[in-house]
Amino acid sequence: KQNLSEVNAGLLEGDNSQLVGANMQKLLRELARQTGINPTSMDPPETETTRTNQWMLVSQKMQFETDSKALMAFLKALDNAPKKLIITMIDVRSNRERLSGTIQVTGFSRFTENNPQ
Repeated sequence: KQNLSEVNAGLLEGDNSQLVGANMQKLLRELARQTGINPTSMDPPETETTRTNQWMLVSQKMQFETDSKALMAFLKALDNAPKKLIITMIDVRSNRERLSGTIQVTGFSRFTENNPQ
């Protein structure tokens, strides 16, 4: 039961794919703001559900500009986020003191029988 509680606590919330995606974007923007990352753009979140529509995978790409200190703080914030987030891709380029790049973060959601996708 404890493991199930931990898994459920790490899931993104929402009754449908649009709401889950919006919650993912909100969480990433908040973590970026707290750590000094400047998001330059975000693609629409990509969602994929299981055939039973009980589980959803949500991937969000974000382009950003920052410095190395803020990037490290952001990566730590993702690792310590209240929801379980996994970095599935990161591409960072350097231009003197500034960094720019793209990161893709993946999270999960689960729908109850009363709240199908």
